Amino acid sequence: NAANTKFGFAVAIERNPLATPHLFVAAFQTYIGGLQSAGAVHASPTLASGATDTPFLVTHPSPGFQDRFGVCLDAAGGALAVGTPYDDTSRGVDSGSVQIFEQSGSSWNHVETLDAVNSGDNQYFGISLSLARNPSGLCVGSENDASGLSFQGAAHVYYRPSGTSNPFVLAASLQAPDGQALDDFGFSVAGIGNTWVIGARGYDDLRGRVFEYFVTGGQNPTVTLRNQLSPTSAAGGDLFGHAVDLDDIGGIVIGAQGHRAQGLGG
Repeated sequence: NAANTKFGFAVAIERNPLATPHLFVAAFQTYIGGLQSAGAVHASPTLASGATDTPFLVTHPSPGFQDRFGVCLDAAGGALAVGTPYDDTSRGVDSGSVQIFEQSGSSWNHVETLDAVNSGDNQYFGISLSLARNPSGLCVGSENDASGLSFQGAAHVYYRPSGTSNPFVLAASLQAPDGQALDDFGFSVAGIGNTWVIGARGYDDLRGRVFEYFVTGGQNPTVTLRNQLSPTSAAGGDLFGHAVDLDDIGGIVIGAQGHRAQGLGG
């Protein structure tokens, strides 16, 4: 059944200068092996002319019913990370996972699975993610992380030695310093180098807040909360932090899905 696959729900481009660039388009409700909403990612090698070669599917190494592989994805430095927030793992039902693939020419090979950091059902680890270069890092949102209150949320930062295929190592688990239930901390994440921006769209009666951290890896990781960004509106319901991104000179862009401007929603 190819209908309503949610094709285009998430997209990414990998422009590895040492290999063939690729375009990735997620369709998290794709049937795989007869399994509803197992999910898939459509990959297309992008040629120098701008045309694309024959596309192919990237799938979960062990697809499951309603895993929703591809709710989010990112690609950088020859790596592809795909969120599977409804994956049933040894951590629990719908605890979630992130699947890591590495590029080899025009192929992408599965190399690692990251499961939820804590044990518990319905954590939705992998609801958001972001890959960073220099150093090679990964941040994963866990919308209902078992470490906190209901939907308080958390974000987990990993690093691995740059230029190697070593596994990602957990450097830090982040939560809002005065976190409460329904903060939705980690619903959105973005990172460059050691700087990570985390959206908490439910914070303060759905007004939302965004947190900027500096996190180092290695044997003695350090975490510094650099900034907290709040919406200018005094009303609840902005969902400030629903989406976040940042550039390499310190700029941050933040989506506020519920903000109403001049009587218009969104």
